[in-house]
Amino acid sequence: MTAQLRQLLYRIRSLFRRAQLDCELDAEMSAHLELAIEENLRRGLSPAEARRQAFLRFGGSQQAKEQHRDARALPFLDTLLQDLRFAFRMLGKSPGFTVIAILTLALGIGANTAIFSVVNSALLRPLAYREPQQLYLVREIVPQMAKFAPILDANLPDFRMWQKQVHSFADVAIAESTTASLTGTGEAEIIRGVRASANLFDVLGALPAHGRTFLPEEDEPGRGNVVILTDAFWCARFQGNPSALGKKIVLDGVPHEIVGILPAAFRFPGRLGGANRAVRLAFFSPLNGPKSYEQGLIGEFDFDAVARLKPGVTPEQALAELNVVQAQIARQANEGLDLLGALQPLEAKVIGPARLGLIFLLGAVGVVLLIVCANLAGLLLTRVPGRMREAAIRVALGATRSRVIRQMLTETFLLSLAGGALGVWISLFAVKWFVHLAPATIPRLDEVQTDARVLAFALLASIAAGCLFGILPAWRVTRFAPLDALKIRRRGYDRKPQNSSSSRVPGWF
Repeated sequence: MTAQLRQLLYRIRSLFRRAQLDCELDAEMSAHLELAIEENLRRGLSPAEARRQAFLRFGGSQQAKEQHRDARALPFLDTLLQDLRFAFRMLGKSPGFTVIAILTLALGIGANTAIFSVVNSALLRPLAYREPQQLYLVREIVPQMAKFAPILDANLPDFRMWQKQVHSFADVAIAESTTASLTGTGEAEIIRGVRASANLFDVLGALPAHGRTFLPEEDEPGRGNVVILTDAFWCARFQGNPSALGKKIVLDGVPHEIVGILPAAFRFPGRLGGANRAVRLAFFSPLNGPKSYEQGLIGEFDFDAVARLKPGVTPEQALAELNVVQAQIARQANEGLDLLGALQPLEAKVIGPARLGLIFLLGAVGVVLLIVCANLAGLLLTRVPGRMREAAIRVALGATRSRVIRQMLTETFLLSLAGGALGVWISLFAVKWFVHLAPATIPRLDEVQTDARVLAFALLASIAAGCLFGILPAWRVTRFAPLDALKIRRRGYDRKPQNSSSSRVPGWF
């Protein structure tokens, strides 16, 4: 294994020192030849005979050089480099067609890459929380009201019971959308925020960039006049100055102390906090005690509850324990109503019905790319006759049909990769346009970005496109009898003037 690794490293180094090694080989062969000639001269041969005998002894110098090059080369890579050089020459012969093909592919691949960027952000990338697969939305069901409201949000007193009695939950938090009138500096304005239990950020696994999260006692009445600001509001209102910590803002006429600033990367689920691209969250505040209408066991169901399951606990186990507690709550309420619970993965709540629409959209632009490939394949098929003579000569000289197909596919792959690179650049602008015009119901649009997964998708789409529109024309080029192809082309040239510009072998492109 060590010897094989050493040989591989030698071949790789030789790839970057080819010219130097060729010069060293020429010098070494010349030195050995001169020594052989001198030895023949000492044996009494004439200069001409001494030289002839030396050449006979060493054999063909070119064959020896080729054998030495093969011993130090990487055959597959050498062949690939030859194919690439030839492909560049062939593409340069028809720049008009090459440019049109690249632009067409760029539009198809760019559209697919742009839509995949959105799909990747909304569906494939996990939520930006600690172990997001453990987060579940807790809902409530009142069977007697199922006809009018099949499933309800959480109730504040029920949430208190869950915290104490549902041991399958590592923790559970609640939140609701709220608004406040901001006064004190300039004109009053209405800003949107989230009223949440003090442990919300602990449940999500999020930490502030500056300051602290809420304290448990700040959920109690009269002790919750504090806020945590979002990064966007902090930058807009305080120009991103950390000295904002400890200052107070007046919300609904009550001063609130700023105790924390959230990081710019933090995203609160818009379907929970009521935020979207048009309505930005400005602050988070603690419960500050229950309001008068939030004290009944079966009363106002207006909170979103998020629970984190304990490691090793399944959703079925947690739901079974939750329903036991729900039955106890119903008995304590003594209102003749039953009460059940429901668990829904938080990711499913965030994405909602947009999943099917995004998948359908990705499939639609995929069909567009297939149409692009079909059109390019049709154009290449019209150019097949122009390559048959060239392919026939290659086969007559000993090339296999698979070798000819591989060389021609190299040309189509160069086209597709160039189109893919341009398509990625186009997708950057297409994504901005899509995010600007897309409806606010599409989730996580503010998280769309071009990451390694998107680039990998663009590369795979480019390779697949090159194979799709290149394989049929390449196969058709090799479906001939070499001698017949040469005769047909020769007769065509014999009927034309010798000085005709069309007498050269036309290229594929």
